[in-house]
Amino acid sequence: PNCLYSSCFRIRNLREWVVVMDKSEYTKLLNEASINNTEKFKSVSLERPKSRGRPVKHYHPLLRKEKDPETAVRKILPKEIADSICPKGSHLAHLYGLPKTHKPQLAMRPILSATGTYNFKLAKWLDEKLKFLTINKYTVSDPLKFAEKIREKQMAESVILVSYDVASLFTNVPVDETIQILADKAFEKEWFNWKYNLKLEKFELVELLKLAVKHQLFQIDDKLYEQVDGVAMGSPLGPLMANAFMCSIEEKLLKQLKSGLLQQCHLLRYPRYFEKGR
Repeated sequence: PNCLYSSCFRIRNLREWVVVMDKSEYTKLLNEASINNTEKFKSVSLERPKSRGRPVKHYHPLLRKEKDPETAVRKILPKEIADSICPKGSHLAHLYGLPKTHKPQLAMRPILSATGTYNFKLAKWLDEKLKFLTINKYTVSDPLKFAEKIREKQMAESVILVSYDVASLFTNVPVDETIQILADKAFEKEWFNWKYNLKLEKFELVELLKLAVKHQLFQIDDKLYEQVDGVAMGSPLGPLMANAFMCSIEEKLLKQLKSGLLQQCHLLRYPRYFEKGR
């Protein structure tokens, strides 16, 4: 029925759930979790912008979005790589929501369906090349194994186990700062060029990352928007950017801890588990 919206999703790959909601409630919750935040999202007009000279025959914001990455990619990367990641055509990303049924108050997790978009292949390529830089010694890939180790370890009664959760991590990632963090790590001792036999400058990698992750154009309810800050859950670079930023925070805090700046904190063990769906 038109008044209902159903959403299918998997929990821990064990079973499939279906949530049926009133469509107006679904739309309200999705908007609250995304486009209502004008610091993170802005609407995009379909009207042709005014310009001098003869206007182009066909206009759509997506056409411009397709042109910019291709021009930069072909200028920066070798032809063979550029040919493999420049799209022959693309479609708009679509924003939808998954209900957070585990929350006390029902909320929506905005997800960007980005497969086939103008910068999707570029983002996938960058993710594959840079993912090694977003893991540190505090990253835990399997929380169950960590739980087993904790149970096996004898702790004094005074030891306290504390768990923290980062709220809305993806949309709160500072994009420009995180891009610079990744570029600095990639060009430490020229690692990136040595690893992949390339001849890029650091500013060129920064440009590619910006094209892949910033100002993502998407559609919701037949209207166009751009995400102007944070990263989209659904983008290939979303987990990479979030992990890179968290690693940077951890390294700074633990450096302060070792130097004695955080004297009141006696940290025995610090792990971080990153779940893409959180």
